[in-house]
Amino acid sequence: MSTLAFPTRSLRLASMERDCEAARFAEKSFTVFVLFMLSEAILPLLSSGGGLQAAGEDPRSQIIFALIYVATFFLLGGRRLVSAVTSSKILLILLLYIAASVTWSFFPSTTFRRDIAFFGTTMFGIYFGLRYNLREQINLLACTVAIASALGLLFVMAIPNYGIESGGSYAGSWRGIYLDKNVCGRIMSLGCLSFFFAAKADPQKRYRWWSGFFFCLGFLGLTRSLTAVASLVGTFTLLPLFRTLQWPTRRWRYSLLVPVLIVCGILALGAGLWSISNSGDLLHLVGRNATLTGRVRLWANLSTMIQWHPWLGYGFNGFWEPQGPSTAIWKTITWTPMRAHNGYLDICLDLGIVGLAVFFALVAATVMRVLKQLRVAASFVNLWPLVFVVFMLGYNLAESALMKQNNLIWALFVSCLFTSLNQFKEVSVENA
Repeated sequence: MSTLAFPTRSLRLASMERDCEAARFAEKSFTVFVLFMLSEAILPLLSSGGGLQAAGEDPRSQIIFALIYVATFFLLGGRRLVSAVTSSKILLILLLYIAASVTWSFFPSTTFRRDIAFFGTTMFGIYFGLRYNLREQINLLACTVAIASALGLLFVMAIPNYGIESGGSYAGSWRGIYLDKNVCGRIMSLGCLSFFFAAKADPQKRYRWWSGFFFCLGFLGLTRSLTAVASLVGTFTLLPLFRTLQWPTRRWRYSLLVPVLIVCGILALGAGLWSISNSGDLLHLVGRNATLTGRVRLWANLSTMIQWHPWLGYGFNGFWEPQGPSTAIWKTITWTPMRAHNGYLDICLDLGIVGLAVFFALVAATVMRVLKQLRVAASFVNLWPLVFVVFMLGYNLAESALMKQNNLIWALFVSCLFTSLNQFKEVSVENA
């Protein structure tokens, strides 16, 4: 009897291991699918019929995201979700403030629906940050962008009326599976960052990761998205400075960091003043004009609209609506934007100066938490949250991807906030 028991037990253990592997693969596949959907891939482009504007809210997208967030809730668990949200008081205040904006929104029903979607996006960000360590997060993001870039190339080659912009001043720009070139540029920039970090974290597979990096870099160039390119270049430029935060001797680290920051500040100020005095020539060199493709006039008009409701704004997603306050903007300019092309202005329009202040407080809390982690984590991969936050802040100077529902940038930002709470981080194992 005992002789037969051992093989039976071994078979059961092997079967359990296979089941666990299958469950992990299924969960990671689900995560990649959600990241893919949050990147605003395919559905907005298909609903536009190959145009530059999506045809309103897509019921298919709403159903898919509703199912995604229900599944995320069960994977995360209600008790863990409550514990996570209450562990970040600033995030809790922000969520309550957004929920309260229904009471002063110009479109309460729209605000309520998008509040729910925003809470779902935040919940997935919490799940992503707590469930996976940094290396896994980066690899899953890289895998997502690899799928998006491969499908984008397929769209460009097989159905170019969808994959390539054909109207307006940017005809010929690649957009792949995204609604416009700027969204595509944003995702390809994230791909470059994630592949770069994956190559540093996994040298044995570096050729695979570097291949993905250069593919995304080439795709980014073909989008001709200046905002994405500038944000990526600026982030990589600051990377050596961030690396000094992980130097083992704190005395040398901070004694050198302060003068380096002063020198960088002086150089940045000089470069800024020179750029202002030569802005026309510089913009002409990269195919832009001094109005930043109409953004300067748009921002001036939006500043006036913010002055009408400076403290609380027009309610979450309550400004850019047909027959809403945005119609006053559309009458004064020659185009009909559906966003401010500046993430900070969009926050002011939605939630006012109070909302913007809470957002910056959350960013500061995230950065402080990341810096504390860097003091004990020598691994290069632990720079990812700081690098991502810098990229996000720079990108939103000329585009809008902050505090948006069903949005990859917001989900990744929330994951950066909660990554330090992940009990399964590799850095804990490495430093044990």
